[in-house]
Amino acid sequence: MEAEKEGNLTIMKLPVLPLKPNSHSHSLSSPIHSSMAASVPFSWEEEPGKPKQNSSSSSSSFFIFFLTINFLFFIIS
Repeated sequence: MEAEKEGNLTIMKLPVLPLKPNSHSHSLSSPIHSSMAASVPFSWEEEPGKPKQNSSSSSSSFFIFFLTINFLFFIIS
């Protein structure tokens, strides 16, 4: 830290951090490039954004509804 004296007041200056990281330093969490990005479908999807067309969809919808109601009841009580 650097200190400046103005009259009877001492003003402390904090070090300034660089805005851009060094080009040679690499972090573990590098940015994801769109060419490398992948989508994984949920279990109820045929592919991301497209639901599966099967006969058990109404029973799985009821099961999800049942779990949601139980979860909300648990939070309230």
